[in-house]
Amino acid sequence: AMHHPSLSIPVAQGVSGEDGPLILGLLPLNVNASAFDAIDGPLPQITPPFTGDTLFHGHSSAEDLLGPLAGGTLADLEEALASGETQVVLYTTQNPGGILRGQVMPHSAKN
Repeated sequence: AMHHPSLSIPVAQGVSGEDGPLILGLLPLNVNASAFDAIDGPLPQITPPFTGDTLFHGHSSAEDLLGPLAGGTLADLEEALASGETQVVLYTTQNPGGILRGQVMPHSAKN
């Protein structure tokens, strides 16, 4: 049987190539924000199998903001995302340092 890694997907502050603090947990859904705030602890995980048409959707509120945005507003999150200095990182149990990282770019910066 093929082993599927569990995964976690948070949003972090930071320019390309730089590790930054987590500001919002995306997956798994419905997990208390404090679970993503552990500096050296394990991130909350979701476990596959996933298929090519697996979709995830959810809602975030100001209470879900972490790190430097904790206690802030969704407007603060929007400003951070629009700055071009945030990234989405995919962590797996096999790659706890992150296996994939993508910079969030403002719409006006798209090529």
